[in-house]
Formats: sequence, structure tokens, C-alpha cells
Amino acid sequence: MISEGKHNLRNARDDEQSEGAALAKPGALRQPLPIGTPPICSVLDILGSKWTFLVIAQLAEGPKRFNQLHRDAAIIRTQSLTNALRHLEQSGIVNRTVFPTVPATVEYALTEKGADFLTALAEMERWAERWRPGSLTAQSL
Repeated sequence: MISEGKHNLRNARDDEQSEGAALAKPGALRQPLPIGTPPICSVLDILGSKWTFLVIAQLAEGPKRFNQLHRDAAIIRTQSLTNALRHLEQSGIVNRTVFPTVPATVEYALTEKGADFLTALAEMERWAERWRPGSLTAQSL
């Protein structure tokens, strides 16, 4: 049973790495959603990426350099953080600024779209809090 759990964890990591490899290709962009797709699907596409919430929450505190983000979100592997940031940059949620220093310094910040997105995330958090197991609303069902 325990070895089966380790095997599943290993498979989950392998899946994450193969997913990351697809996003990590230089110049690789996500495919746009088909015409006629409900607008909420674009939001779910952004949120569907692993670690998106945590990265956005960290950047809501203000612009951060990559290493600071990595320290603050210590549970995220380096490659996973890179993939999440690329996805958010492609989605227009995060802005990446490279400073001409040696070595190069890279800073990430929420764009206007990203800051506006925080409102939607706050509403989702209120909904989750209301309906979480053990809440009065969930108990009344």
C-alpha cells in the first residue's frame, strides 16, 4: 500500500514534468480557446494551471524577483514556478521585466489585468469559505 502511494506520487511528478516540458519550449504559446467558448472558460484556463493561485497571491503583495518568489512559495519546484510564471505572462496576468545587470535580474509583477483578477479570486475565496465542509451554510444542507 505504501509503495503504491510512492509510485503514484512518482507518476504525478512525472506528469508534472512532462506537462512542464511542453510549456517550457521556447516560444511555445498555449492554443487559444475555440470560438464560441463561454468567457468563463478563459478564466478557468488560467486557473487550471498548477500553482497559479499561489503565484498570484504572492505577487499581490508587490513585484518580486524570481528567487524571492521561489523562497516565499517554497513548496513549488523551480521548473514548476517557471512554467506557472510563463503561463501567467502569456495570459496577460503577470509582467516580466528583465534588468540589464550581470547576472540579469528578472522581476515579476501583476499587470492591470492581473490586479483586476484579484477581485474575482477574492469572490471565489468568499464562496469557498461559505461552502467549505463544517461551515454553517454547508451544515444546513
